[in-house]
This record gives sequence, structure tokens and C-alpha cells, in this order.
Amino acid sequence: HSTLSGNESTGEGAGIAVYKPTTGEATSFNLRNTIIADSLPPTRECFVRNGPLVFGSGNLIDSASGFPFDAKTPCPGIEQTGNPVLGALRINAPGLTPTMEIPADSSAIDTGDPNASLDSDQRGVTRPFGAGPDIGAYERGNNPPVAVCKDVTVTAGESCTANASVDNGSFDPDAGDSITLAQSPAGPYPLGANSVTLTATDSFGAANSC
Repeated sequence: HSTLSGNESTGEGAGIAVYKPTTGEATSFNLRNTIIADSLPPTRECFVRNGPLVFGSGNLIDSASGFPFDAKTPCPGIEQTGNPVLGALRINAPGLTPTMEIPADSSAIDTGDPNASLDSDQRGVTRPFGAGPDIGAYERGNNPPVAVCKDVTVTAGESCTANASVDNGSFDPDAGDSITLAQSPAGPYPLGANSVTLTATDSFGAANSC
């Protein structure tokens, strides 16, 4: 479950190139659920040569075509060759190390090998989310909603209480996901200053409060 992107080389194999020495030393290569994309030059981004022992499954290699009849062989276990549409390398919550997000239409979504999958991605997000594990270091899962609050002042009624909403445009970053809002305490509220907690919960049960 690795993501290799933007590597550069003076020739082919800018992603990964594995050579078995001509002197015959044992050489093996195991590649599982890994993305290799956007290499420069974008030609035969991953190959092996001279017949090393190879194992692989669930891999996405963007430029896996163009192999003539020579000593270079494509890397093993290629499941996808479409552009994974990788995001910029940055901190993606809840991770503490940089990752490259994959969008909902990425060819890496749900197409990894479940038998070789890890339990979580690089950020600690549980795998799989959906029909199968995503290829690469990033598992696209459910993002929690974002609760946004504001201070409000309202006029009390005859009972010296009033209802009020502290919501200031809470939202869910996942397109199409709905949220429900709940305030605690729920109101109506008595005269004076009142402290209220707003909780936004999405359809998967993820919540965020302010």
C-alpha cells in the first residue's frame, strides 16, 4: 500500500526498476496494492529485468504499456492502468505525515487486492471503506462533517425564554452526504448568557461539535 508519484529518471523505469544481476545472485520482488504514476518520462514506469522472482497483486501502474520484445518485463500484479488522479502531497486529516488524496472517481478506488490489504492506511483510517480496499497509501473513506457555530442574541418571549440556533453553515465535505444538527441543551433558553454545544452528524455516524 504505497504511492509513488513524480519520480524522475534519465530513461525508462522512473518508478521502479528491478534488475537481477547477470552474475546470478537470487533476486526477488514483491509489489502489492501500490500506485506508480506521473513518472518522468512517463514510459514503462515499472519493470523488471533478467528474470527476478516476482510476486504482485492489486497494483496501479499508470504507464504499464509499450513493452516490446526485449529483456524488460512489466512489474507484477497490475490491476489498473488508468490515471489515479492523485492530489497534492500534503497533510490529510487525520494523518500526521503527507499523503496524496485520491478522489471519488479515481481508478484506485475499491480495486486493491483484499487478500494483501492492510487494516488501515498511512493516516490510520480503517480499510476497506466500500467494496474493497483502495490501491495506494490513501484509503478514501468517509470524512466527518464540519460543525460551524456563531454567537447569537435573541429576544425572550413572555415566558422569559427563547429558542435559538447557533448553526453558522455546518457542512459535510463529502458530496451528497447529509447531516443532522443537534444542540445541547436543546432550548428554549432562559434569560442571560447560555453555553450551547452544536453537534453535526453525517449519515455514517461521524460527528463533529463546536
